[in-house]
Amino acid sequence: MLVAASPAVGAPGEIVAFVLDLTERKRAEKEHERLRQAQNDLAYMSRVITVGELAASLAHEIKQPIAASVLNAKTCLRWLERDPPDVTEACEAASRTVRDATRAATIIDEFAPSTGEVPRNGSWLT
Repeated sequence: MLVAASPAVGAPGEIVAFVLDLTERKRAEKEHERLRQAQNDLAYMSRVITVGELAASLAHEIKQPIAASVLNAKTCLRWLERDPPDVTEACEAASRTVRDATRAATIIDEFAPSTGEVPRNGSWLT
C-alpha cells in the first residue's frame, strides 16, 4: 500500500492525500516471476533431455562398429591359432576389423563439427 500527502496547490492550509493499494500489482509481479522461472526450468529440462537423447543415439551408433571390430579381431585370432594358421581368413578378418574401427572413428568425426565448441563443465546447459 502506498500513502502520500502533499499541500494542495492553490488552496492554502489544505492537504491532498491518497492511498494506492498495490496488492494486486505485487501479486501479479510475483506471478510473472514464478512463470518466468517455470519457463527457464522447462527450457533447461528440454536441453537436458535433448542431450540425453543425443548421447544415447551417438552411443548406439558408435557401439555397433566397435562390437563388430571386437568380433572380427577375435575371429582373426581364431584363424591364426589354427594348426596350421589360415592366414588368408585372418587377413580378411583383420581387414573387417580395420573397416569397422574406421567406421566408428568416422561417426565421431562427423558428430564433432556439428556440435561446435562445447564447454566441458556443462555450463552450456544453463
